[in-house]
Amino acid sequence: MQEEGNKSSIKSSHMIIDSILHENEDTFCGEEPCDETAIREGISPNEMEMASSCLRRSQRIRRPSSILRDSSFKCNVSIESKNFEPSNLKEALLSPHKAKWEEAIHLELEAHQKNGTWELIKGSERQQTIGSKWVFKIKKGSNGTPIKYKARLVAQGFQQIAGIDFTETYAPTALIASIRIELIKACAQGWEIHQMDVKTTFLNGELNEEIYMTLPKMNKEEPTQTCRLKKSLYGLRQVGRCWYIRLHDFFLRNNFTCCKSDQSIYVLCNKDKHIIVAVYVDDMIIMANTFSATQYLKDILNAEFDMEHMGAISFCLWIDILYNQDKRVIHFSQQGYISQILERFHMASCYPTSTPMEGLSHLSDFHNKGDTVNFPYRSLIGSLMYASICTRLDISFATNKLSQFLENPSPTHWKAAKRILKYLKGTSDLGLTFQASSSDMRLHVDVDWASDPTDWKSFSGYCVFIGNVVALWEARNKIVWHYQQQRWNIWH
Repeated sequence: MQEEGNKSSIKSSHMIIDSILHENEDTFCGEEPCDETAIREGISPNEMEMASSCLRRSQRIRRPSSILRDSSFKCNVSIESKNFEPSNLKEALLSPHKAKWEEAIHLELEAHQKNGTWELIKGSERQQTIGSKWVFKIKKGSNGTPIKYKARLVAQGFQQIAGIDFTETYAPTALIASIRIELIKACAQGWEIHQMDVKTTFLNGELNEEIYMTLPKMNKEEPTQTCRLKKSLYGLRQVGRCWYIRLHDFFLRNNFTCCKSDQSIYVLCNKDKHIIVAVYVDDMIIMANTFSATQYLKDILNAEFDMEHMGAISFCLWIDILYNQDKRVIHFSQQGYISQILERFHMASCYPTSTPMEGLSHLSDFHNKGDTVNFPYRSLIGSLMYASICTRLDISFATNKLSQFLENPSPTHWKAAKRILKYLKGTSDLGLTFQASSSDMRLHVDVDWASDPTDWKSFSGYCVFIGNVVALWEARNKIVWHYQQQRWNIWH
Protein backbone atom coordinates (compact mmCIF):
# COMPACT_ATOMS: atom_id res chain seq x y z
CA MET A 1 0.00 0.00 0.00
CA GLN A 2 2.82 2.37 0.85
CA GLU A 3 4.52 1.70 -2.50
CA GLU A 4 1.24 2.46 -4.32
CA GLY A 5 0.94 5.72 -2.39
CA ASN A 6 4.51 6.72 -3.31
CA LYS A 7 3.85 5.88 -6.97
CA SER A 8 0.71 7.98 -7.00
CA SER A 9 2.62 10.83 -5.35
CA ILE A 10 5.38 10.63 -7.98
CA LYS A 11 2.81 10.49 -10.78
CA SER A 12 1.04 13.50 -9.36
CA SER A 13 4.34 15.40 -9.10
CA HIS A 14 5.02 14.76 -12.79
CA MET A 15 1.53 16.03 -13.58
CA ILE A 16 2.33 19.16 -11.60
CA ILE A 17 5.49 19.70 -13.66
CA ASP A 18 3.59 19.30 -16.91
CA SER A 19 0.87 21.68 -15.78
CA ILE A 20 3.44 24.25 -14.77
CA LEU A 21 5.45 24.17 -17.95
CA HIS A 22 2.86 23.54 -20.61
CA GLU A 23 -0.41 25.18 -19.48
CA ASN A 24 -1.51 28.50 -20.91
CA GLU A 25 -0.05 31.41 -18.99
CA ASP A 26 -3.45 33.11 -18.70
CA THR A 27 -4.98 30.19 -16.78
CA PHE A 28 -2.86 30.48 -13.66
CA CYS A 29 -5.01 30.37 -10.53
CA GLY A 30 -4.80 33.30 -8.20
CA GLU A 31 -3.05 35.48 -10.77
CA GLU A 32 -4.65 38.68 -11.97
CA PRO A 33 -4.27 39.53 -15.66
CA CYS A 34 -1.40 41.89 -15.97
CA ASP A 35 0.02 44.09 -18.67
CA GLU A 36 3.45 42.86 -19.75
CA THR A 37 4.54 46.40 -20.46
CA ALA A 38 3.60 47.41 -16.94
CA ILE A 39 5.66 44.54 -15.57
CA ARG A 40 8.65 45.59 -17.63
CA GLU A 41 8.40 49.17 -16.37
CA GLY A 42 7.85 48.16 -12.74
CA ILE A 43 4.34 49.71 -12.62
CA SER A 44 1.66 48.12 -10.48
CA PRO A 45 -1.94 47.60 -11.77
CA ASN A 46 -3.21 50.18 -9.26
CA GLU A 47 -0.81 52.78 -10.61
CA MET A 48 -1.97 52.00 -14.16
CA GLU A 49 -5.61 52.45 -13.14
CA MET A 50 -4.88 55.74 -11.40
CA ALA A 51 -2.98 57.02 -14.42
CA SER A 52 -5.83 56.18 -16.79
CA SER A 53 -8.41 57.84 -14.54
CA CYS A 54 -6.61 61.18 -14.42
CA LEU A 55 -8.07 63.76 -16.83
CA ARG A 56 -5.09 66.07 -16.86
CA ARG A 57 -1.62 65.93 -15.44
CA SER A 58 0.88 68.74 -15.14
CA GLN A 59 3.82 68.53 -17.52
CA ARG A 60 6.08 70.51 -15.22
CA ILE A 61 9.19 68.62 -14.14
CA ARG A 62 9.18 68.38 -10.38
CA ARG A 63 12.48 68.22 -8.55
CA PRO A 64 12.56 66.54 -5.15
CA SER A 65 13.72 68.53 -2.17
CA SER A 66 17.36 68.37 -1.18
CA ILE A 67 16.44 66.40 1.92
CA LEU A 68 14.40 63.78 0.09
CA ARG A 69 16.74 63.52 -2.87
CA ASP A 70 18.92 60.97 -1.13
CA SER A 71 15.98 58.83 -0.12
CA SER A 72 14.54 58.24 -3.57
CA PHE A 73 15.12 54.53 -3.57
CA LYS A 74 12.10 53.53 -5.63
CA CYS A 75 13.19 50.51 -7.59
CA ASN A 76 11.93 50.03 -11.15
CA VAL A 77 13.38 46.59 -11.76
CA SER A 78 13.09 45.38 -15.31
CA ILE A 79 12.01 41.82 -15.90
CA GLU A 80 14.80 41.53 -18.47
CA SER A 81 17.46 42.20 -15.85
CA LYS A 82 19.84 39.33 -15.22
CA ASN A 83 19.38 39.78 -11.48
CA PHE A 84 15.58 39.93 -11.63
CA GLU A 85 13.96 37.55 -9.13
CA PRO A 86 10.35 36.68 -10.01
CA SER A 87 7.77 37.16 -7.29
CA ASN A 88 5.46 34.45 -8.65
CA LEU A 89 5.29 31.63 -11.18
CA LYS A 90 3.92 33.76 -14.00
CA GLU A 91 6.79 36.24 -13.83
CA ALA A 92 9.28 33.36 -13.89
CA LEU A 93 7.77 31.96 -17.09
CA LEU A 94 7.67 35.42 -18.71
CA SER A 95 11.32 36.20 -17.95
CA PRO A 96 14.12 35.73 -20.51
CA HIS A 97 15.58 33.06 -18.19
CA LYS A 98 12.48 30.88 -18.47
CA ALA A 99 14.54 27.78 -19.31
CA LYS A 100 16.66 28.16 -16.18
CA TRP A 101 13.61 28.63 -13.96
CA GLU A 102 11.95 25.56 -15.53
CA GLU A 103 15.06 23.53 -14.81
CA ALA A 104 15.04 24.76 -11.22
CA ILE A 105 11.38 23.71 -10.85
CA HIS A 106 12.21 20.25 -12.21
CA LEU A 107 15.08 19.84 -9.76
CA GLU A 108 12.93 20.95 -6.83
CA LEU A 109 10.10 18.52 -7.54
CA GLU A 110 12.53 15.68 -8.24
CA ALA A 111 14.14 16.34 -4.86
CA HIS A 112 10.73 16.04 -3.19
CA GLN A 113 10.07 12.78 -5.03
CA LYS A 114 13.42 11.32 -4.01
CA ASN A 115 13.06 12.50 -0.44
CA GLY A 116 9.45 11.39 0.02
CA THR A 117 8.47 14.77 1.41
CA TRP A 118 4.72 14.18 1.24
CA GLU A 119 1.99 11.71 0.42
CA LEU A 120 -1.27 12.65 -1.28
CA ILE A 121 -4.51 12.17 0.63
CA LYS A 122 -8.17 12.90 0.09
CA GLY A 123 -8.95 16.31 1.47
CA SER A 124 -11.40 16.69 4.33
CA GLU A 125 -13.07 19.76 5.73
CA ARG A 126 -12.21 18.68 9.24
CA GLN A 127 -8.46 18.75 8.52
CA GLN A 128 -6.54 21.92 9.30
CA THR A 129 -4.45 22.63 6.20
CA ILE A 130 -1.89 25.26 5.28
CA GLY A 131 -1.17 26.68 1.85
CA SER A 132 1.98 26.66 -0.29
CA LYS A 133 3.60 28.75 -3.02
CA TRP A 134 6.62 28.95 -5.29
CA VAL A 135 9.58 31.16 -4.36
CA PHE A 136 12.37 32.00 -6.80
CA LYS A 137 15.85 33.11 -5.83
CA ILE A 138 19.13 33.81 -7.62
CA LYS A 139 22.30 32.75 -5.82
CA LYS A 140 25.13 35.18 -6.56
CA GLY A 141 28.89 34.94 -6.37
CA SER A 142 31.33 37.29 -4.69
CA ASN A 143 31.21 39.72 -7.63
CA GLY A 144 27.40 39.76 -7.71
CA THR A 145 26.99 37.66 -10.87
CA PRO A 146 24.30 34.93 -10.87
CA ILE A 147 25.72 31.45 -10.37
CA LYS A 148 22.58 29.42 -9.63
CA TYR A 149 18.82 29.75 -10.15
CA LYS A 150 16.73 28.29 -7.34
CA ALA A 151 13.02 27.45 -7.20
CA ARG A 152 11.53 26.44 -3.86
CA LEU A 153 8.10 25.04 -3.07
CA VAL A 154 7.51 26.53 0.36
CA ALA A 155 4.78 26.07 2.92
CA GLN A 156 2.91 29.12 4.19
CA GLY A 157 4.04 28.73 7.77
CA PHE A 158 2.24 31.85 8.95
CA GLN A 159 -0.94 29.75 8.89
CA GLN A 160 0.46 27.30 11.46
CA ILE A 161 -0.99 27.25 14.97
CA ALA A 162 1.41 27.22 17.92
CA GLY A 163 1.05 24.14 20.10
CA ILE A 164 -0.67 22.17 17.32
CA ASP A 165 1.46 22.51 14.20
CA PHE A 166 4.71 23.33 16.01
CA THR A 167 6.23 23.75 19.46
CA GLU A 168 9.91 24.80 19.41
CA THR A 169 11.53 26.70 16.55
CA TYR A 170 14.99 27.71 17.81
CA ALA A 171 17.97 26.43 15.81
CA PRO A 172 21.55 27.64 16.51
CA THR A 173 24.09 28.50 13.83
CA ALA A 174 27.83 29.01 14.10
CA LEU A 175 28.90 32.50 15.13
CA ILE A 176 30.97 34.49 12.66
CA ALA A 177 33.57 34.99 15.38
CA SER A 178 33.74 31.23 16.03
CA ILE A 179 34.25 30.51 12.34
CA ARG A 180 37.00 33.12 12.09
CA ILE A 181 38.83 31.80 15.17
CA GLU A 182 38.66 28.19 13.98
CA LEU A 183 39.96 29.19 10.55
CA ILE A 184 42.87 31.04 12.15
CA LYS A 185 43.67 28.01 14.32
CA ALA A 186 43.55 25.70 11.28
CA CYS A 187 45.82 28.06 9.35
CA ALA A 188 48.33 28.15 12.20
CA GLN A 189 48.52 24.34 12.09
CA GLY A 190 48.62 24.12 8.30
CA TRP A 191 45.42 22.04 8.09
CA GLU A 192 43.23 21.25 5.12
CA ILE A 193 40.27 23.66 4.82
CA HIS A 194 37.40 22.65 2.55
CA GLN A 195 33.82 23.69 2.08
CA MET A 196 30.65 21.65 1.44
CA ASP A 197 27.00 22.50 0.94
CA VAL A 198 23.94 20.39 1.74
CA LYS A 199 21.45 20.23 -1.13
CA THR A 200 17.78 20.73 -0.20
CA THR A 201 18.83 21.21 3.40
CA PHE A 202 15.49 21.61 5.12
CA LEU A 203 14.00 18.57 3.40
CA ASN A 204 16.15 16.30 5.57
CA GLY A 205 14.45 17.09 8.86
CA GLU A 206 11.96 14.72 10.49
CA LEU A 207 8.58 16.14 11.51
CA ASN A 208 7.09 15.23 14.87
CA GLU A 209 3.77 16.96 14.15
CA GLU A 210 1.08 15.95 11.66
CA ILE A 211 0.77 18.73 9.10
CA TYR A 212 -1.50 18.84 6.04
CA MET A 213 -0.78 21.13 3.10
CA THR A 214 -2.53 22.06 -0.14
CA LEU A 215 -0.32 21.98 -3.23
CA PRO A 216 -0.25 25.08 -5.46
CA LYS A 217 -3.07 25.12 -8.00
CA MET A 218 -1.61 25.68 -11.47
CA ASN A 219 -4.81 26.28 -13.42
CA LYS A 220 -8.48 26.84 -12.75
CA GLU A 221 -9.59 23.42 -13.97
CA GLU A 222 -7.15 21.46 -11.79
CA PRO A 223 -8.68 20.10 -8.56
CA THR A 224 -7.18 21.05 -5.24
CA GLN A 225 -4.67 18.46 -3.98
CA THR A 226 -3.99 17.90 -0.29
CA CYS A 227 -0.94 16.12 1.06
CA ARG A 228 0.36 15.03 4.43
CA LEU A 229 3.93 16.15 5.07
CA LYS A 230 6.28 13.32 6.02
CA LYS A 231 9.44 15.46 6.04
CA SER A 232 10.10 19.06 6.88
CA LEU A 233 9.53 21.65 4.16
CA TYR A 234 10.75 25.18 3.52
CA GLY A 235 8.50 27.75 5.14
CA LEU A 236 7.45 25.73 8.19
CA ARG A 237 8.08 27.35 11.53
CA GLN A 238 10.04 24.39 12.90
CA VAL A 239 12.00 23.59 9.74
CA GLY A 240 15.31 25.03 10.99
CA ARG A 241 15.12 23.15 14.27
CA CYS A 242 14.24 19.87 12.53
CA TRP A 243 17.33 20.17 10.35
CA TYR A 244 19.56 21.06 13.28
CA ILE A 245 18.37 18.05 15.32
CA ARG A 246 18.95 15.74 12.37
CA LEU A 247 22.48 17.06 11.76
CA HIS A 248 23.30 17.15 15.49
CA ASP A 249 22.32 13.48 15.90
CA PHE A 250 24.43 12.58 12.85
CA PHE A 251 27.60 14.08 14.30
CA LEU A 252 27.04 12.53 17.71
CA ARG A 253 26.56 9.08 16.15
CA ASN A 254 29.93 9.49 14.43
CA ASN A 255 31.77 10.29 17.70
CA PHE A 256 31.95 14.06 17.21
CA THR A 257 31.78 16.37 20.22
CA CYS A 258 29.71 19.54 20.28
CA CYS A 259 31.55 22.66 21.37
CA LYS A 260 30.17 24.07 24.65
CA SER A 261 30.57 27.72 23.68
CA ASP A 262 29.08 27.27 20.19
CA GLN A 263 26.50 24.57 19.53
CA SER A 264 27.26 24.50 15.78
CA ILE A 265 30.97 23.67 16.06
CA TYR A 266 31.78 19.93 16.09
CA VAL A 267 35.15 18.38 16.90
CA LEU A 268 36.59 14.88 16.38
CA CYS A 269 39.93 14.14 17.98
CA ASN A 270 41.68 10.75 18.02
CA LYS A 271 45.10 9.33 17.19
CA ASP A 272 44.70 9.56 13.42
CA LYS A 273 42.14 12.28 12.82
CA HIS A 274 41.67 15.85 14.02
CA ILE A 275 38.58 17.37 12.44
CA ILE A 276 36.68 20.61 13.15
CA VAL A 277 33.37 21.33 11.40
CA ALA A 278 31.65 24.72 11.50
CA VAL A 279 28.00 24.61 10.41
CA TYR A 280 26.05 27.66 9.27
CA VAL A 281 22.61 26.30 8.26
CA ASP A 282 23.57 24.36 5.10
CA ASP A 283 27.17 25.58 4.72
CA MET A 284 29.88 23.42 6.25
CA ILE A 285 33.50 24.47 6.68
CA ILE A 286 35.70 21.41 7.20
CA MET A 287 39.11 21.75 8.85
CA ALA A 288 41.23 18.61 9.17
CA ASN A 289 44.87 17.81 9.87
CA THR A 290 45.28 15.43 6.89
CA PHE A 291 43.70 14.88 3.50
CA SER A 292 42.56 11.40 4.57
CA ALA A 293 40.69 12.89 7.54
CA THR A 294 38.95 15.34 5.21
CA GLN A 295 38.00 12.53 2.85
CA TYR A 296 36.66 10.45 5.76
CA LEU A 297 34.24 13.20 6.76
CA LYS A 298 33.16 13.75 3.16
CA ASP A 299 32.43 10.04 2.75
CA ILE A 300 30.19 9.79 5.81
CA LEU A 301 28.39 13.00 4.86
CA ASN A 302 27.76 11.73 1.32
CA ALA A 303 26.36 8.50 2.73
CA GLU A 304 23.85 10.43 4.88
CA PHE A 305 22.96 13.53 2.82
CA ASP A 306 23.00 14.82 -0.73
CA MET A 307 26.13 16.98 -0.63
CA GLU A 308 27.74 19.48 -2.99
CA HIS A 309 31.54 19.55 -2.95
CA MET A 310 32.88 23.07 -3.28
CA GLY A 311 36.59 22.29 -2.93
CA ALA A 312 39.05 24.45 -0.99
CA ILE A 313 37.45 27.36 0.81
CA SER A 314 37.40 30.64 -1.10
CA PHE A 315 34.06 32.37 -0.45
CA CYS A 316 31.64 31.87 2.41
CA LEU A 317 28.91 34.05 3.96
CA TRP A 318 29.87 37.04 1.79
CA ILE A 319 33.48 36.79 2.97
CA ASP A 320 36.34 36.31 0.51
CA ILE A 321 38.89 33.91 1.98
CA LEU A 322 42.35 33.44 0.49
CA TYR A 323 44.20 30.55 2.09
CA ASN A 324 47.77 29.45 1.35
CA GLN A 325 48.27 26.15 3.15
CA ASP A 326 52.00 25.89 2.40
CA LYS A 327 52.85 29.37 3.73
CA ARG A 328 50.16 29.19 6.45
CA VAL A 329 48.63 32.52 5.51
CA ILE A 330 44.92 33.32 5.43
CA HIS A 331 43.27 36.57 4.37
CA PHE A 332 39.69 37.74 5.01
CA SER A 333 38.06 40.54 3.02
CA GLN A 334 34.63 41.72 1.87
CA GLN A 335 35.34 43.77 -1.21
CA GLY A 336 32.48 42.19 -3.15
CA TYR A 337 30.02 42.69 -0.31
CA ILE A 338 31.03 46.35 0.08
CA SER A 339 30.54 46.91 -3.65
CA GLN A 340 27.03 45.48 -3.34
CA ILE A 341 26.23 47.86 -0.47
CA LEU A 342 27.52 50.88 -2.41
CA GLU A 343 25.42 49.99 -5.45
CA ARG A 344 22.35 49.25 -3.36
CA PHE A 345 22.41 52.68 -1.74
CA HIS A 346 23.52 54.55 -4.86
CA MET A 347 26.97 55.41 -3.50
CA ALA A 348 29.12 53.54 -6.02
CA SER A 349 30.40 56.77 -7.58
CA CYS A 350 30.83 58.77 -4.37
CA TYR A 351 34.06 60.46 -3.28
CA PRO A 352 35.93 58.52 -0.58
CA THR A 353 36.80 59.90 2.84
CA SER A 354 39.72 59.06 5.09
CA THR A 355 37.74 58.48 8.33
CA PRO A 356 34.39 56.77 9.03
CA MET A 357 33.17 59.45 11.48
CA GLU A 358 33.82 63.09 12.25
CA GLY A 359 32.96 63.04 15.95
CA LEU A 360 30.22 62.50 18.50
CA SER A 361 29.20 66.04 19.32
CA HIS A 362 26.81 66.37 16.35
CA LEU A 363 24.98 63.07 17.00
CA SER A 364 22.17 62.95 19.52
CA ASP A 365 18.47 62.11 19.80
CA PHE A 366 17.64 65.79 20.15
CA HIS A 367 19.33 66.90 16.97
CA ASN A 368 16.74 67.91 14.39
CA LYS A 369 14.06 66.07 16.33
CA GLY A 370 10.81 66.01 14.40
CA ASP A 371 12.63 66.56 11.10
CA THR A 372 12.80 62.87 10.30
CA VAL A 373 12.34 61.53 6.78
CA ASN A 374 11.77 58.09 5.36
CA PHE A 375 15.37 57.12 4.69
CA PRO A 376 16.34 53.39 4.42
CA TYR A 377 18.33 53.96 7.59
CA ARG A 378 17.66 50.61 9.23
CA SER A 379 18.64 48.68 6.14
CA LEU A 380 21.88 50.61 5.76
CA ILE A 381 22.90 50.20 9.41
CA GLY A 382 22.13 46.48 9.26
CA SER A 383 24.34 46.07 6.19
CA LEU A 384 27.16 48.00 7.84
CA MET A 385 26.86 45.98 11.05
CA TYR A 386 27.40 42.74 9.17
CA ALA A 387 30.58 44.12 7.59
CA SER A 388 31.80 45.33 10.99
CA ILE A 389 31.18 41.90 12.54
CA CYS A 390 32.93 39.93 9.79
CA THR A 391 36.07 41.81 8.74
CA ARG A 392 35.80 45.59 9.13
CA LEU A 393 36.42 46.29 12.80
CA ASP A 394 37.50 49.82 11.85
CA ILE A 395 33.84 50.80 11.42
CA SER A 396 32.55 48.98 14.54
CA PHE A 397 32.46 52.04 16.76
CA ALA A 398 30.82 54.31 14.18
CA THR A 399 28.22 51.67 13.25
CA ASN A 400 27.42 50.94 16.88
CA LYS A 401 26.94 54.63 17.60
CA LEU A 402 24.58 55.14 14.65
CA SER A 403 22.58 52.02 15.55
CA GLN A 404 21.30 53.87 18.64
CA PHE A 405 19.14 56.15 16.48
CA LEU A 406 17.14 53.54 14.58
CA GLU A 407 13.84 54.69 16.05
CA ASN A 408 14.19 58.37 15.19
CA PRO A 409 16.90 58.99 12.59
CA SER A 410 17.37 62.50 11.33
CA PRO A 411 19.07 63.80 8.16
CA THR A 412 22.17 64.33 10.30
CA HIS A 413 22.29 60.63 11.17
CA TRP A 414 21.69 59.67 7.56
CA LYS A 415 24.58 61.90 6.49
CA ALA A 416 26.83 60.27 9.10
CA ALA A 417 25.85 56.81 7.83
CA LYS A 418 26.68 57.83 4.27
CA ARG A 419 30.10 58.99 5.48
CA ILE A 420 30.82 55.38 6.52
CA LEU A 421 29.95 54.31 2.98
CA LYS A 422 32.35 56.92 1.61
CA TYR A 423 35.03 55.56 3.91
CA LEU A 424 34.37 52.00 2.71
CA LYS A 425 34.53 53.23 -0.87
CA GLY A 426 38.17 54.18 -0.42
CA THR A 427 39.13 51.20 1.75
CA SER A 428 37.12 48.34 0.20
CA ASP A 429 40.28 46.31 -0.40
CA LEU A 430 41.25 46.25 3.28
CA GLY A 431 40.93 43.03 5.26
CA LEU A 432 42.48 40.80 7.91
CA THR A 433 45.61 38.77 7.21
CA PHE A 434 46.96 36.10 9.54
CA GLN A 435 50.39 34.50 9.17
CA ALA A 436 51.45 31.66 11.41
CA SER A 437 54.33 33.30 13.23
CA SER A 438 53.01 33.22 16.77
CA SER A 439 49.85 31.90 18.39
CA ASP A 440 50.07 34.08 21.49
CA MET A 441 46.78 35.55 22.62
CA ARG A 442 46.49 39.15 23.83
CA LEU A 443 43.47 41.06 25.11
CA HIS A 444 43.04 44.83 24.94
CA VAL A 445 40.09 46.49 26.70
CA ASP A 446 39.15 50.14 26.87
CA VAL A 447 36.19 52.14 28.22
CA ASP A 448 35.51 55.85 28.34
CA TRP A 449 33.74 57.78 31.07
CA ALA A 450 30.15 58.85 30.32
CA SER A 451 31.02 60.37 26.96
CA ASP A 452 27.51 60.33 25.53
CA PRO A 453 25.98 63.76 26.22
CA THR A 454 22.46 62.44 25.63
CA ASP A 455 22.14 59.73 28.27
CA TRP A 456 25.58 59.80 29.93
CA LYS A 457 26.37 56.26 28.92
CA SER A 458 29.88 54.98 28.44
CA PHE A 459 31.37 53.23 25.44
CA SER A 460 33.40 50.09 25.93
CA GLY A 461 35.24 47.83 23.55
CA TYR A 462 37.77 45.04 23.38
CA CYS A 463 40.10 43.38 20.89
CA VAL A 464 41.55 39.87 21.13
CA PHE A 465 44.72 39.24 19.15
CA ILE A 466 45.87 35.79 18.07
CA GLY A 467 49.37 36.29 16.87
CA ASN A 468 49.39 39.34 14.62
CA VAL A 469 45.70 39.47 13.70
CA VAL A 470 42.59 40.62 15.51
CA ALA A 471 40.37 37.56 15.98
CA LEU A 472 37.65 39.02 18.22
CA TRP A 473 36.37 42.54 18.71
CA GLU A 474 33.32 44.40 19.89
CA ALA A 475 32.23 47.97 20.55
CA ARG A 476 29.15 48.61 22.61
CA ASN A 477 27.27 51.29 24.45
CA LYS A 478 26.96 50.41 28.09
CA ILE A 479 25.88 52.05 31.33
CA VAL A 480 28.89 52.21 33.63
CA TRP A 481 27.91 55.13 35.89
CA HIS A 482 25.20 57.69 35.73
CA TYR A 483 26.67 61.17 35.75
CA GLN A 484 24.83 62.26 38.87
CA GLN A 485 25.74 59.06 40.67
CA GLN A 486 29.36 59.61 39.75
CA ARG A 487 29.30 63.09 41.24
CA TRP A 488 27.66 61.76 44.39
CA ASN A 489 30.29 59.06 44.81
CA ILE A 490 33.12 61.50 44.24
CA TRP A 491 31.95 63.89 46.92
CA HIS A 492 30.87 61.26 49.41
